[in-house]
Amino acid sequence: MAKEYDRRTESLRRASVEAEFLPLPDGRSWQKEVEGDVKEFRMLDWRNIAELDEVVELQDKVWKMGDRNLVPENILAIIEEVGGEVVTAKSSRGELEGFTLCLPTNDPERQFLHMVGVQEGSSSRGLGRELMVITGVVAKEKGVKRVDWTYDPIMGGNARLYLSKLGAVPYKYTINKYGIVENKGAGTESRYKNVETDRFTVRWEIGDERLWRAVLANKAYNMVIDNELEWDGSGETPDLFRVSLPYDFTHLSTDEMMDWRRHLRGICLATMDYDNIDDRRVVEGQFEVVGFGVDTVGGVNCYNFKRK
Repeated sequence: MAKEYDRRTESLRRASVEAEFLPLPDGRSWQKEVEGDVKEFRMLDWRNIAELDEVVELQDKVWKMGDRNLVPENILAIIEEVGGEVVTAKSSRGELEGFTLCLPTNDPERQFLHMVGVQEGSSSRGLGRELMVITGVVAKEKGVKRVDWTYDPIMGGNARLYLSKLGAVPYKYTINKYGIVENKGAGTESRYKNVETDRFTVRWEIGDERLWRAVLANKAYNMVIDNELEWDGSGETPDLFRVSLPYDFTHLSTDEMMDWRRHLRGICLATMDYDNIDDRRVVEGQFEVVGFGVDTVGGVNCYNFKRK
C-alpha cells in the first residue's frame, strides 16, 4: 500500500510541475502565484475539523442558501474515502478563498463536480481557473477521464471560465434542476432571485490530451461573434446559430430574469438533449453548445449552438 501511495504522490508531483504549480513535500499540496499572491491548493484533510468547518462556512458566504443546502462536515469527511475529492485554495494569509467538491459516479473514469465555490472578488482574479486545473490534475491521477457538472447558463462569468478557459461543452439542459432556491436576503442578493434553477450540464474531457494541453497552456477558446447568426427559436433551425443573453443579470428583476430563462429554455428544449422531468427520461437533441463569447458592441453574452 505504501508503494502504491508513493507512486501516486510522485505522479501528482510530475503533473503539478507540468501545470506550473509548485508541489509541496506532503504530496497533497501545491503553491502558485495568482495575481501577486502565493496561493496554496490542497486536497482536504478529513481529519482536520477546522478545515471542514471552513469549507462549510465558505459555502454559506458564496451562495447564501441557508443551512439546509450546505454540504455538512460529516459528508465532507468521507468524500475522499468513497472516491471523490475536495480541493481547497488559501491565500498567503491562510484565508480560505475557494474550493471544489467532486463526487464519484458509477463509472470510475467519470466524476461529477458538485460544487465550485470562490470567495467574492477572488473569481475575477483568476483563482477559479487555477482551482479547476488542480482539480483536473487530481482527478486525472485517479484515472478519471471526464468530469461533468451543472451551471446556470445566464451567469456569464461561469460560462467564460467553463467554456472559454477550460473547454467544457454544454450538452444537456434541465428545467428547474434544484428547485427554487430561496436566498437569504433575496431582495438584494442577485444570484438566484428565487426563480426556477434551469441548468446546463457540461462535460469536461480531461482525458483528451490535446484539450488538456490547451488548458495547461491557458489557451482561450474564443468564439466568433456574428450578429447574423442570431436565432430566436422561430422558423427552421439553422445548422449554426447564436443566442444572446443580458451581459449583466444583476440588474434584472425576478420577472425579467424568468423571462430570459424561458427564452433560452424554449430554444434549448427544441435543439439540445434535455431531461424530461415528468418521466426522468433524457430526450435526445441534435445540437450542442460549441462556444461562448461576449458581444461588446451589443453588450450581451452569446452562446453558439451547432448541429452535432
